Amino acid sequence: MKTYTCTIVGMHCPACEKLIKMNLDDVDGVSHVELNPDTGATDISYDESVCGIEDLVQAIHDSGKYEVKEW
Repeated sequence: MKTYTCTIVGMHCPACEKLIKMNLDDVDGVSHVELNPDTGATDISYDESVCGIEDLVQAIHDSGKYEVKEW
């Protein structure tokens, strides 16, 4: 299990957080998503044998006009 840590820019409310979390939870291999809508700080736990960072970033982009900044 790995954790991908990033900042999601463009989250403005709990609805944004819910949508992004729902899309990430739908990615096979994702086991836990921790989001802070105020700061954009995000930790995603995932099984790297099932999915990769590109899958996680794609799920975030598919949620709307959000930008992913890696730490």
